[in-house]
Amino acid sequence: MPQFSELFQILSDSLPLHKSRLVCLARLIMSLMLIGTVNLTKVALSFGSEANNESRYRRLRRFFAQVKMDFDHVATIVIVLLNINVDEPWILIFDRTRWDLGECANNVLVLSLSLGDIAVPLFWKHIQKRGNSHARDRIELLERFFRVFPTVKIDCVLGDREFASSEFMLYFIGKKIPFCIRVKDNSYAVSSKGRRVRLDSCCRRLTEGEMWYGKKPYILWGNQITLVALKIDGDLVVLATTLNPLEALPLYAKRWEIETSFAALKCRGFCLEDTHMTKPDRVEKWFAVLAIAFAWAYRTGQCLEKKKPTPTKNHGRKIMSCFRRGFDCIRQTLFDYSHPLKRFGNQLQRLFELPLIRPSGTFSLREKGKHMKKFTFCPVP
Repeated sequence: MPQFSELFQILSDSLPLHKSRLVCLARLIMSLMLIGTVNLTKVALSFGSEANNESRYRRLRRFFAQVKMDFDHVATIVIVLLNINVDEPWILIFDRTRWDLGECANNVLVLSLSLGDIAVPLFWKHIQKRGNSHARDRIELLERFFRVFPTVKIDCVLGDREFASSEFMLYFIGKKIPFCIRVKDNSYAVSSKGRRVRLDSCCRRLTEGEMWYGKKPYILWGNQITLVALKIDGDLVVLATTLNPLEALPLYAKRWEIETSFAALKCRGFCLEDTHMTKPDRVEKWFAVLAIAFAWAYRTGQCLEKKKPTPTKNHGRKIMSCFRRGFDCIRQTLFDYSHPLKRFGNQLQRLFELPLIRPSGTFSLREKGKHMKKFTFCPVP
């Protein structure tokens, strides 16, 4: 298959796995690109092996059940594929995604890197409960990040309301890591004058689109931080941050990039929710495979953007995201290489007697001197 050797070389340079396991992983990623779903039954159909489909399926099952992957090395592969500059400051985003399979819930905490229009997953952890993550789980992901990328400077860490806690903020302040986290507007804080106030009361006079920020730091859950608020679409967004108040809101807007990446991993790309796996280690392996596939697709889209930029609509947004453009390009390459219509036409020929093939791409069948129905396929070079 095209690009197989290049992908295999990238994997072998970073992952300490046996050659047979690396071949299986490379084929798995390319099959995932071709099929567009994590359902192993469908992935096995295009696995690129001479074995029968049941053997392919069992091989994939063994891969997720037996192979031990170092996810720290996977993060390195993602950065290599995306060609990220480690000398520039990074923006990290925390979020959590969940999907249910019967009574079981797959709940995954993800730490992603902002790319400007979308976020790529770097580290993740399966949470064996349905609710929010604990501060120790988030701190564990950050510690893994510093272990793999010790020289990288963090510009800011973004998070939604579920990540606002005294323990988490105390960790940031102790490590001197800039952060911008949204807090609930019904929380209480202590002003510089020593008064205990409710956050939404400080912003009760805000009009639509108006911003407010505390000129002096507030004490929130024992931590001295700056509060910034914005009223938008009738909702009050209150941020707790250590950044400049005028920079906090534009940076927090980048948090939506991780929602876009979740959509790419699910309904708009790899259909993550189609998996029937519920064991934490196997779900985390799927995230590792998807992170590599995601980085490959996005990098391909970047190369295509340099050659010919994607047109924009009247509202200023592009008609297709960089990830989607690269994803479609890779799939088209794999489809053109395999020529499924040509193979399908050859199989139909064997089902009937005396087929008459025409160069135009159509063929008709004669039976007892009579013309039967014509079938038309897209011409394949």
